[in-house]
Amino acid sequence: MNDSQKSGQIKELVLPNFIIIGAARAGTVSLFNHLKEHPDVYLPYVKETNFFYKDYKKGLDYYRKTFYSGWKGEKAVGDISPWYLSQPRVANNIHEAIPGVQIIVTLRDPVERTFSDYRGRVGRGDEKRSFQEAIESQIACIQKNDILADGSVINYVDRSLYAKHLQPYLELFQDIHFILFEEFVADPLKTVQSLFELFGVDSDFTPSDLGTTFNTAHRQPRSKILNRLLWDDNIKGKIKSVIPLPRNTLISIRRFFSKLNDKMLPREKVPENGRQILTDFFKHDTEKLTETLGNKIINKWNLYYNS
Repeated sequence: MNDSQKSGQIKELVLPNFIIIGAARAGTVSLFNHLKEHPDVYLPYVKETNFFYKDYKKGLDYYRKTFYSGWKGEKAVGDISPWYLSQPRVANNIHEAIPGVQIIVTLRDPVERTFSDYRGRVGRGDEKRSFQEAIESQIACIQKNDILADGSVINYVDRSLYAKHLQPYLELFQDIHFILFEEFVADPLKTVQSLFELFGVDSDFTPSDLGTTFNTAHRQPRSKILNRLLWDDNIKGKIKSVIPLPRNTLISIRRFFSKLNDKMLPREKVPENGRQILTDFFKHDTEKLTETLGNKIINKWNLYYNS
């Protein structure tokens, strides 16, 4: 095969063959950093493309050019976007565009995941309520079938209803690979190498950063004004219109200043009153999930639903 034929083949094939759909706050940032070290794995410069959630109408050519133009023939090509799990229509969009793609799901104890999500929003300045106030309000919204009726930026509780959000994926995709966050934390090398094996690349490869914590909800901005400049969507849009830099450059700048602005906070445990509220609320959804994954999730999660 000559160079022009090879180039044409690469251009034709540059779409993901695996997608990690979430859940959020369940190890996706660490997986992104570990997987991208492998010489035969290609991931975009940005961890979350969110294409099938936000930009699907722009078409696959936009997707290729924006996120996969740097592909050099790596065997495994991925997209890690944890918003995909909980957003309506995303499963259909993915199946319509890449029906044979390998779907990978990371799951975490839903109570712990919800609290981590809440703490992340507190750190960004989006959430002012106590944990109990927030989850009680969000549960009420779910029961009204309007998950953002209380003005929340996101509904942490709804994003932990795994069985609900997995249903369209289970209906559309034959082969879904599940990762439990708790197993990943206990043995990150085993988890990452099992993915390399799944992708058909060298599974003996060991990432150099396995001991690194890449994402934490336990932080708070030193400057609320700078935090708003970095994260407010309206402000970001205005900055991009005035300073037309490439998207990856803007992302790198935002991350740099965000790290400077972040102040680490002491870790907190889930408040017991909130834990009980969520344990009761998640009972039905988690029991449905065991029909797909079996009882191993109950053995890993502190939900004590066997009684």
